[in-house]
Amino acid sequence: MYKPRYSDHRSALRVAGACCLALAAASGPVHANSYPEKPVQLIVPFPPGGVTDALARVMAKALDRPLGQPMIVVNKPGASGMIASESVKTSVADGYTLLMGHIGTHAVNPALFPNISYKPVDDFVPISLIASTPVMLLVSSKIQADNVAQLAALVKEKPGVLNYASFGAGSSSHLYAELFKSVANLDIVHIPYKGPAPAMQDLLGGQVDMMFDTVASSVPQLKTGKVRALAVASAERVPLAPDVPTFAELGMKQLDGGPWFALFAPKGTPPQIVAKLEREVRTALKTKPVVQALEAQGIHVIGSSASDLSKYQAEEISRWANLVKQFAIKID
Repeated sequence: MYKPRYSDHRSALRVAGACCLALAAASGPVHANSYPEKPVQLIVPFPPGGVTDALARVMAKALDRPLGQPMIVVNKPGASGMIASESVKTSVADGYTLLMGHIGTHAVNPALFPNISYKPVDDFVPISLIASTPVMLLVSSKIQADNVAQLAALVKEKPGVLNYASFGAGSSSHLYAELFKSVANLDIVHIPYKGPAPAMQDLLGGQVDMMFDTVASSVPQLKTGKVRALAVASAERVPLAPDVPTFAELGMKQLDGGPWFALFAPKGTPPQIVAKLEREVRTALKTKPVVQALEAQGIHVIGSSASDLSKYQAEEISRWANLVKQFAIKID
């Protein structure tokens, strides 16, 4: 009987290995081209009811048909968005788990949390900068101030007495309030809530004095007469509230620009899948129903390329690192 020599074994193993590599290389593009073959999960790092959740649901619905599979929104709130971000970071990089990241999770958190469990740039693949929305400074109708100057004067008369609500430590409402406090040199007490809904409820009820909230959530509440908007953090006045001045007009340019939202995939996601998602997302965000639905909520649609998102994210990380350091913004 013929007995293979050691060199024959090695030759056979090399041939088998080469065949496996060839099959793997061939199967990669085939799998990517057929993506998706099952529902896609879109992880949202905040509770239902906020602007991030609303934006994610509009986008997910718009992508159902072009992707040929449902996109399911899953809320994983907690730890300033780090729980959701960590879960996507450690998920299988196959395009079936995506993250609706935002200014906090992918720009600000590294400056606020020295022991952050993920790297916003290294652990994720950018897909598209989806949208942005400015935030407004709201005050309870019980506060006797019709503009920022009057509010500042009132706070300085009672340092450490007035308070502000936020959606939670590290949220955009917290960051902009702390930035406002630092720029205006004000002593205002932070009261964190678990999400925007309970914070707004207490602001409307007069249990808290002020809050930074998105235009999308703020404008409907202005009609109740229980809150007033004193300024908006945007480069220009917003169409939904044209009478509200920008902070830049008031000499506080540091508060220009509002929260932004972007789609990310875990590192290692096949480029073909990333390219397909980028293409479908940008197409969906140009459709009239999607644009109208989002703009009606005060959300500015962007739909950037992946490369543009990468550049913008780097700029925002640098910007917020400098602001956090300059104004000594800290998590309570």
